[in-house]
Amino acid sequence: MDEDDSAYVEEGQLKDRMMKVFNKICALKKVNNSTGRHIERKICVTCTRFPEINKKVEQYVNRSQKFPDFFSVLFLVKRANIKHSLMLSEASIQQIARSAFTEVGEAIQKRRRTDDLLNRGCYLTEKIEEMQDPAETDKLLEEKLNQNGKEARTKLTSVIENFCKRQTEIESVIPKSNQDSSDHENDPECGSDPPSDDNEDSEESDCDADNGTDDITIKKSETDNDIIDMTNSD
Repeated sequence: MDEDDSAYVEEGQLKDRMMKVFNKICALKKVNNSTGRHIERKICVTCTRFPEINKKVEQYVNRSQKFPDFFSVLFLVKRANIKHSLMLSEASIQQIARSAFTEVGEAIQKRRRTDDLLNRGCYLTEKIEEMQDPAETDKLLEEKLNQNGKEARTKLTSVIENFCKRQTEIESVIPKSNQDSSDHENDPECGSDPPSDDNEDSEESDCDADNGTDDITIKKSETDNDIIDMTNSD
């Protein structure tokens, strides 16, 4: 397997050539080169009550094709708030960004897991017998797994809140005149550039523009009700 001319290396090279030929044919025929895999489906964001914020986050996630960090989502929420005069308070912005970041991450994770389940069968694994989940017959194990899941969600929330707090502390020492232009790039904890505003004037979301009917939609959850109450109280 480690040999340069092994069957696995040759198979990988042939697959690469096949995909290049396939993409070239699609380009010549001017057709979509989508393979129909679940991982290629767009993320449709509707988890907040502000369509302007939903559209910005949705476009960034689908066009960047990568898992967004919290500061990118926070940056997008702030830009949408300024551009569309949503008049959101800083607390509401933080809460909305936190909710959008968490739910987008869960949607991307679910999409990846579904894609793995649908595409894991191949000549290397198809002979493996499916085993019953031990948690289905072991109540103690099931309770332990559920407890681990709750602890994981608690720790994730704690991490997000910690970053929100650090972001607020950083902004408190930045002059107000510089905050609008350096919300994202002056943050020492942020390792990526601010999301681009390319094509942001398009009123149509990525999911509306796509004719596919199998996109993954992030709907408004119970968490967003707290955001609405907080926003209305300001």
